[in-house]
This record gives sequence, C-alpha cells and structure tokens, in this order.
Amino acid sequence: MENVHTTRCGLFLLFVLQDTFAIEVVNISINKTAIQTDTSGNGTADLAVDGVISGGTCAQTSSALASWEVDLGDFYVIDNVLVHPKPDEAPPAAQWVQSVGGFSSEYSSAGWSAQKIVGPPNVYPLYGDIVESWSPYYKDSNQFIELEFATSVYVGQVDIYETFHAGGVKAIKCYQAGQWVTLWSTALVEDLSIARIFSPPLQVTDCFTNMIRLELDLTVANTFVEIDAVQIHGVSQTSIAHMEQY
Repeated sequence: MENVHTTRCGLFLLFVLQDTFAIEVVNISINKTAIQTDTSGNGTADLAVDGVISGGTCAQTSSALASWEVDLGDFYVIDNVLVHPKPDEAPPAAQWVQSVGGFSSEYSSAGWSAQKIVGPPNVYPLYGDIVESWSPYYKDSNQFIELEFATSVYVGQVDIYETFHAGGVKAIKCYQAGQWVTLWSTALVEDLSIARIFSPPLQVTDCFTNMIRLELDLTVANTFVEIDAVQIHGVSQTSIAHMEQY
C-alpha cells in the first residue's frame, strides 16, 4: 500500500482579545503540546505549532487516516483556524473540465456538442446561440452532463459558465462512494437572457471527488440552454478532512 503523507507546516488558532481601546489577535497554539497518531521521517507533531511556516519545519504523518491534535491548556473562544500546508502540497489551482463522462443529449456531435464544455470558456462573456457551447437537444426536465476533472478535491465551489438562456441548472452533484451526492439543488429554475458565471452556495462541502454532474430543467426556458464551461475549486486530500473540539 502506498503511504499518504500529510503535512502541517503551521497551525494558527486565533483568539481575539478585546477591551475598550484595542483588539488583539493572538495565536494560542504556539508551543502548545501536540501529538499525532504516526510520524513520517522527522516531521514530529510539535513542528506544526512552532510558529514557523517556511523552511521545511512541518509535522508530517504517514497514513491516510492519521490524526493530529493540540492541547491548548485552557478554554478559549476560537475566532478562526488557519492551517498552512507544505508549499509543494498546497491546494491545486482551480480546474476546468478535462473530459465528459456521460450526458443525456447534445444538439449534434459537431456544433453544440457535449465536448464543447471541456476546457476554459470558448464563448463567455458573449451571450447568444453560439456553436462553441454545449446544448442539450431535448427541452425537458431530465437533461444532465457528467464531468471529469484531473485531480480529486474537496469541492468548495462550482462555477458554471452559462451563455444562452441562463438559469436552467436545477442540481449540482458530486460522485463519491459509488453514488451521486447533491451539493446544491433548486425547484425554481429560471430563464435569464444573460451570460453569467453561476456559482451557487454549496450545501455540502465534504465531497472528495473529481466528478461533477449538472442536472438541467429546460421546461421554463422552452428553448435551448447552453453552457460554455465549468470550473471547480477545492482543497486537496492533504488538507484537514475533519476537526473536533474537546
């Protein structure tokens, strides 16, 4: 089995001290007692709370399900938590669609085909019935497209570049553990004569995947709806998957 190395080069638990005259933000994790379930190389747990976030002083674990914890020694109301990964394990950049896994229909295999959604925008910010975007052929409520990206991430944002009759997306889903998980959905689709980047607030942000499914309802527009590109944003598996308080 391949080892999965997770690094934490700096942990900042920010505690806000406030009085009548000033506000001071304090990192309460510095030099506190830290432990982790396993260690890779010299990456001991205390290196995440030594106050140094560069120069290679990082806590590092060796297993995929490893955990790390710090004892703050007292009770605090924590205002913010910042985790600095190792520079070469920073979250990947935003990703465009790499390939299309499946789709309900396309206007043709040439113009307005499903493959037009691959890569960065061809049409946006233009608005109109333009051949370089994907358009489903059927105008019902059961249209979809399944998209694959190069790298799996915990998806935090999905940007949908709508370039003709925007507002027809009714659901955004991710593929995880053998099933499609709903990240966002609505029963109120629209018909908007604008080009836009649609980035709805996701209801689920712990889906680790490289596959996204868009579901469309064209019955309100009652005409062709076109999508130019899709981009996802997220953090890699080297980031925190779960956090608990004691």
